[in-house]
Amino acid sequence: MNRKIISWIMLVLGGIAAIAGMVVPSLEKRYGGAIFGIGFTVFFFGLDYLVNRRYDQKHPKEAKQKQIEIEDERNKAIRFRAKAVSGDVVQWLIMAAAYCNIIADGALWLTLLMVGIFTLRSILDFVLRAKYEKTM
Repeated sequence: MNRKIISWIMLVLGGIAAIAGMVVPSLEKRYGGAIFGIGFTVFFFGLDYLVNRRYDQKHPKEAKQKQIEIEDERNKAIRFRAKAVSGDVVQWLIMAAAYCNIIADGALWLTLLMVGIFTLRSILDFVLRAKYEKTM
């Protein structure tokens, strides 16, 4: 299936889910809110792709320049570095949330989940760093 068709499907199904999350009275409030949020997100992913594709069709020179910038090595390095730094920040925010949960006497499973995510991120960082040092 091509991306345009998938985008239209996302647009329609996301819209239906968003409307169902608001309108269907038999859903509990939290489930309706979750369905609404997921549907709205899916709807806007589809809409974003279709709008960007239409813009690129109307402005081919800008689309070509954007593609060149995406594939440029310097821009790739900048994006990868930004992702690495943001991953570090999120990792420490997760630990801060775990400490807040401990102080607030929250659920143990939630604290353990956050510590597990922190540990998994640390292990992945170590493994990927070792892998990239061998290949580069």
